[in-house]
Amino acid sequence: MVELLALIFVLVVSSSLALFIYLNNPKSATNRMFVFFSVSIVFWAIIMYLSIHPFSFNQTLFFIRLSMLAAIVMSTAVLYLSYTIPNDTFKLKTKYIVLTLIIATIGCITAMSPYMFTSLTIDGNNIEPNAGPGMIMFMVSGLGYSISGLIILALKFHHSHGLVRNQLLFVLIGIGLMHILLIYGNFIDVLIFKTSRLISFGPVFTTPFLIFTAYAILKHRLLDIRFLVARAVAYTLVTFLAAGLFAYALFLIPTFIPSQYETPASMLVALILAFCFTPLKRLIQKLTEGIFHKGAYSSDQLLNDLGSITSSTLAMDKLTRKVLKKLARTMHISRAGFILLTTHGEHKTVTTIANGFDPTPNITTHQIKQLATKATGDLLVFEEMEQGPTKQLLRDQHFSVVMPLEVKDTLHGLLVLGEKSSGDIYTNQDLNVLDIFAPAISVAIQNSLAFQKISRFNITLRKRVNEATSELIKANRHLKHLDKLKDEFVFIATHELKTPVTVMKGYMSMIRDGSYGEVPQKVQEALTEIDQANQQLVQLVNDLLEIARAETKTIQINTTPTPIYEIIKTNLDNLKALAEQKHLKLVYKTLPHQQVTVMADPDRIKEIINNLVSNAIKYSQSGTITISHESNGKELTTHVTDQGYGISDKNQSKVFSRFFRAEETASQPGTGLGLFIVKQIVEKMGGKIWFKSKLGEGTTFSFSLPLDGDHQMADFKKAYTKR
Repeated sequence: MVELLALIFVLVVSSSLALFIYLNNPKSATNRMFVFFSVSIVFWAIIMYLSIHPFSFNQTLFFIRLSMLAAIVMSTAVLYLSYTIPNDTFKLKTKYIVLTLIIATIGCITAMSPYMFTSLTIDGNNIEPNAGPGMIMFMVSGLGYSISGLIILALKFHHSHGLVRNQLLFVLIGIGLMHILLIYGNFIDVLIFKTSRLISFGPVFTTPFLIFTAYAILKHRLLDIRFLVARAVAYTLVTFLAAGLFAYALFLIPTFIPSQYETPASMLVALILAFCFTPLKRLIQKLTEGIFHKGAYSSDQLLNDLGSITSSTLAMDKLTRKVLKKLARTMHISRAGFILLTTHGEHKTVTTIANGFDPTPNITTHQIKQLATKATGDLLVFEEMEQGPTKQLLRDQHFSVVMPLEVKDTLHGLLVLGEKSSGDIYTNQDLNVLDIFAPAISVAIQNSLAFQKISRFNITLRKRVNEATSELIKANRHLKHLDKLKDEFVFIATHELKTPVTVMKGYMSMIRDGSYGEVPQKVQEALTEIDQANQQLVQLVNDLLEIARAETKTIQINTTPTPIYEIIKTNLDNLKALAEQKHLKLVYKTLPHQQVTVMADPDRIKEIINNLVSNAIKYSQSGTITISHESNGKELTTHVTDQGYGISDKNQSKVFSRFFRAEETASQPGTGLGLFIVKQIVEKMGGKIWFKSKLGEGTTFSFSLPLDGDHQMADFKKAYTKR
């Protein structure tokens, strides 16, 4: 009975352990080798039980031989496991795998042959197998593999440190004790002392491995299957508890309830248990997690929450405190903090934002860089470090986990976490979450530091802009004052110049007319040149006066209904002689309706037409100058088209500027003020002026003025209808 209970215990625990380890990470070589080893223990335990309690006496020798085969398989699993743990890949070279499998296969064949155990010796109730020469093969493939595996584990333990060292220690102790008991009870005791009294305890000898492996899983994160174990135990307990309660209720129902109500009562009990199953499962799950997996949480949910925090704010204090609060609450961390490197000029300073640390960590820039350099991967874990200055620094500062905050090889600081409130070490789940979260929080910290820098720069820039604006306001006031003085000077100067040049013109006219005596012919020619120069000077003074009035907004415009045709005809008659001197033809095309009235200043229209037509004459050597109109019923557009020099593309944007003279017309006399003045006058009368030109083909200047009243629309419609 004891052997059967021991067998059941080994079967349940080993099978469950193999299942949990495989489901946790089927791709890990260590996990697969653990499963292989656990299954080999189950296989060996079953065979050992059958060798003690065979179905018939004739099968005893067969099962004893089969138990040796199972022992070789288990020894091979130990060898492979010791070589693999704690790696995720199986790196044993193919030739060594083939060699070990060949030796193991030969050992298994030998174990099932008469060469391993030749016969049985029966002494009362004691059955002793008689060893043959094949036992040497078992020494090689069975004991040899087991001892080699233990040596490899011992060497790995010697060269490891931190968490891995603790894990290997308990695996080594468990497997070592199991093999010592198995070798003594099933090999030494049988072959040397010629007794099989301990063989029946074979399955019990595997319990050291199970106990120490379970302890390493629970306390030292071996394979990190605590969450699966907790879930499995919870479901098992709730199932047995529910089944027990239902059975007990069914047992009590006949005692307290009449027989005719037993069936409804049983259905009611089943219904109540169905409704209570989920709350009961949650209660037991919470209790088991408190033992196996304290502080269980969803990794995806935590990462989503942390991602929302990092994307919701750029404020450093708000960002860091929210992240620390979330990590501390979810992972049950006693203390956490950010230690940041901030740049001020060429120097880096340390800024610490801590939660739970007392006192606040005091760490230098050099130590921050030292910890970041020592971090393997993205994290520095206290339990996984070997003894040395770096581990002592973590111990002094009460750091359990250090995560460098790096973006493209630029270190911005550290995220440091203290020990857990429960006293447990950080699980693989915790470290995986931190590892995944590292790039996101590093970028968020970098952005926050940049935002801080920009904010500080904005404050400095705003201050400087305000200072510069204040200076500009003062300078602008001074410039306005100087501009006003300039306008006043120009206005006064040109106004005062007008009187002497007018007097000069008058005296020149009197001299030429003979009022002071007869003038010789040569002097007449000189007087003509002087008179022309004086005329240009008068025009320049008049233009300067117009500009001064425009800029001081004192230019006088008296807008009245004005018949435009008569004004244009009069101006063209005055300019006809000038055009004929250059053999130019003036053509005026009026609209069919002769009574076109615009809202304008008659004197100013004269200035506009005189300027545009005289410019056309001045800058044309031959051809026709055409004045034409078009109307849309609301305004009248007048075109002055010549076939002269034209204006180049690069100069067209400057045509209406003051004092502008194009290179192609520089030889012609002029002030460069006429078109500027015309534009000012047209716009003050509510019109627009523009031009089209092509170099060498002539220019068309156009200006529009509003028509006088709504009746003009009807007049134009009537005129066009007659046409």
